[in-house]
Amino acid sequence: MRSTMVWLTFATTTFSLWTLLLPAVHARVCGNETGTTTGGITVWSQEDADAKLDGCTTLVRVLNIGHNYTGDFVLRGVTNLTRGLRSASGKWWDNPDETEEGVPGLTSISAPDLLETGSYYGVTLLNATGLKSISFEKLRKAHVVELKFGSGDGKMSFPALETITGYLRILGNYSSMDFANLTNVGNAITVRSRPEEDSSYYSTSLVLGSNPPLAIDFPSLVNCSNVEIVGNISRISAPKLATIGDFTGNSLFYTSYYDGLKVNTQGSPLDLKFPSLWNTSRVAVAGTIANLSFSALKRVEDLTINAELPLSVNLWPLESAENIYLSGNLTEAISHLIVVRAKKHG
Repeated sequence: MRSTMVWLTFATTTFSLWTLLLPAVHARVCGNETGTTTGGITVWSQEDADAKLDGCTTLVRVLNIGHNYTGDFVLRGVTNLTRGLRSASGKWWDNPDETEEGVPGLTSISAPDLLETGSYYGVTLLNATGLKSISFEKLRKAHVVELKFGSGDGKMSFPALETITGYLRILGNYSSMDFANLTNVGNAITVRSRPEEDSSYYSTSLVLGSNPPLAIDFPSLVNCSNVEIVGNISRISAPKLATIGDFTGNSLFYTSYYDGLKVNTQGSPLDLKFPSLWNTSRVAVAGTIANLSFSALKRVEDLTINAELPLSVNLWPLESAENIYLSGNLTEAISHLIVVRAKKHG
């Protein structure tokens, strides 16, 4: 028994001495050296970024990726960007050296240590037509996430992201997405395969042309204020989405005049199912929809269906709707919908 006690004491002492020998890691706030956080910090290369952000764990200014940046960008060591990160998007008050050229040479971006982005820009990556990979493996909270791809082989990975207090916008074509733990989006979710079609209005006659099919997966999403999906959509999976309600964030970052669910798909026949959605004011779906199911939705203000493919619709368990608009290639479900509407207005 005594020998065991001596061994444990020795092991504990050795561990304590070893920890004392480890280099101390201190949090360092950067960007306020002049006493103000006005303006941004622009990086023009990986070497420039490493030099300007050396030792920083928190940056209290906007981080800009300069228009002539080329290759991969790795944000090392920084855990908090209080005013966000963005690619060059023209001259602004906080980056007067910029141009309207965008960042065509940026090929990938990763932030292996980043945990949170604050107000203003969150993660805003626009005008980077060569961007192939976006990886924020540890990011848990962001103010906004706005991504724009120039081709169909882009990949985005946000596996730890749980909350977006503002909006999520994905523009352009991509090959894969990972938002495995995203639960709450305070404002709107927008996915559009053609950024040039970006608009705040709903069009049932939108012709998208030839675009690669997009798969949209939000396995953990529960709440948001608005969903707008437009493109050649091969899959939409949001099995836990329950509420599409009033936006909860700052109205400055609210990007849509429409509250509810909008899906306009052109291309592959789409099975459209939202098994948990019970709380939304409007539903508008259009295009090449093969099957439609809202198995928890009992009440809605406005329902719009414009089918291009033969579509048999069963809206059970819907009990009431103020307005129902039907058009396109609807089959035997039409008589059932008229009965539902008659009950509402009768």
